Amino acid sequence: MNNFVTYNSSAGSGKTYTLVKEYLKIALETKNSSQYKHILAVTFTNKAAAEMKARVIEALKALSSDEPLEGTPKFLQLDLLLPKEKGGLGIDANEVNLRSKRVLKSILHNYNDFGVSTIDKFTHKIIRTFAHDLQLPLNFDIELDDREVLGAAIDMLIAEVGNNEKLTKLLLEYTSKKAEEEESWHIERDLYEFSRNLLKEDGELYLEKIRQLTLKDFDEIKVQLFAQTKEFEATVKQWGKDGLEFIAKKGVEHGSFSRSFFANYWKDLATLKKFDVTATTLKIIAGDANWYAAKVDDSQKQLIDSLQQEFIAQFQGSREYIDEFESTYRVNKLIIKNLYNLAVLNEIEKTVLAFKKENNVLSISDFNKRIATIVESEPIPFIYERLGEKYNHYLIDEFQDTSIIQWQFNTLGR
Repeated sequence: MNNFVTYNSSAGSGKTYTLVKEYLKIALETKNSSQYKHILAVTFTNKAAAEMKARVIEALKALSSDEPLEGTPKFLQLDLLLPKEKGGLGIDANEVNLRSKRVLKSILHNYNDFGVSTIDKFTHKIIRTFAHDLQLPLNFDIELDDREVLGAAIDMLIAEVGNNEKLTKLLLEYTSKKAEEEESWHIERDLYEFSRNLLKEDGELYLEKIRQLTLKDFDEIKVQLFAQTKEFEATVKQWGKDGLEFIAKKGVEHGSFSRSFFANYWKDLATLKKFDVTATTLKIIAGDANWYAAKVDDSQKQLIDSLQQEFIAQFQGSREYIDEFESTYRVNKLIIKNLYNLAVLNEIEKTVLAFKKENNVLSISDFNKRIATIVESEPIPFIYERLGEKYNHYLIDEFQDTSIIQWQFNTLGR
């Protein structure tokens, strides 16, 4: 990364000028008029790519002209004429003029080698090259709007209701769940909204873990999770009931405890109201606060004192159980809450894949995922050999994209 240079600039501060200047410095640094073929300039929109191409062509046209230079071309020329140690080319104006003519002529005659494009266009080019390796048909089409693919896949999924018994059951249960939560039972919009997770890179990482699951698998997982949560709830309830029964059996009145803390603790467990412990309760159990209410007769005090160790043992037993299993219980509850979504999402993805295969289509969102498999499995030089190109210089415009895959891909240059 010794030759990795970044320019941090705000809008309107000359970022594009700097990028064009750096491009020209590389393209004109030798007398080889084909040097530009080894430069890959990456932008993130078609508009930006077109603008940069136009800027480079206009600059070369001006620098190769015999007319006096003014404005931006004049500033570019002055920057290029600087000595090498000051960031220029270290050549005179006549040589800049001659090299610019040769490079401009070469670009116009070999425009396909003018490597200024969007990251999506470049990754598409690599996908085409590796179509056979990725088991893709060579004549696949590109769907620019991912929403069209998702919409078509969801329509296909809903059309299967009544024909596919397990899928029908899943969608009916999903609809019932929404109705119970007082949400709209019209599911088309919901299916579309959360299926957009299929387009996200981080969503892909998690979907990979459930991709092999069938509807039967989801049913079995649901039964298992329900059983585990019910077991936890039943055990906690029993701790609460046993605690309350012990207090009643021994004749201790709830109001005899300070703020009724002990009775309230068991009530919360018996009703599953809450499982946590107040700071006051912990202080009392630890002996750092009074067990008794402000006004309590001596007989109740003596009774509580005589049972105190048994109370503490019961409390500690309940806490050991809850501390060990509560986190698993809460995770299971969250999974159950989203299990229908996951199952439906899994089916939507399978339908999306079937739709793409049937219609010979790849969406834009597929490109980065596909190219990532190549980058991970093949050495970078091999990728460029297959492309028939060798890039020695990479210029990346507005490097602010949040795509992790694109970041990894763009920083793998030699």
